[in-house]
Amino acid sequence: MKRMTILLIPLALLIALGVVVIAKVPNETGLPASCQSRLDQYISYSFPTGITTLRATQQAGNPENLTRESAYTVFGDSPFYQTDLSPGNEVRSATMPLPYPPKELWCVLLQHDDAAGRMSDAIVFVGLHMDMYNADWMVHEGPRDLSTPGVVGSLNLLGCDLDLDQAGPTN
Repeated sequence: MKRMTILLIPLALLIALGVVVIAKVPNETGLPASCQSRLDQYISYSFPTGITTLRATQQAGNPENLTRESAYTVFGDSPFYQTDLSPGNEVRSATMPLPYPPKELWCVLLQHDDAAGRMSDAIVFVGLHMDMYNADWMVHEGPRDLSTPGVVGSLNLLGCDLDLDQAGPTN
């Protein structure tokens, strides 16, 4: 019995390590899989009709500059942390405020083509927020109007050099 236990402990550790590695492996967009999953959930919630395309993604060089005072609306489905929006507008019983700054942050340029053929752009930030016991990816809604003053400055502050020229025309 002791021999079996001694063999199972390293096996369990290897499996746990494998799960962590798989969760951090970037997919075709460059985002970690769990980050992409939260972004997909947000897109389904915020853009229920039409087609939404990821135009550009970049890992932020200065995630510590995303603070609670940044005042971005936060989307997430966390049993741990309070958010502004959640899928299906469910009321969550989470009581902990979202810890800042995020440990990892991705800047994402989205382009949405609605059912009427109108194109619009949006910037979102997907951050990995964690405390000593919990961690969860959250989407912070950035500006949907890329001509808003300060957009480029905000991106530069976070260490994101998104090519806003990739954004399509707005109708």
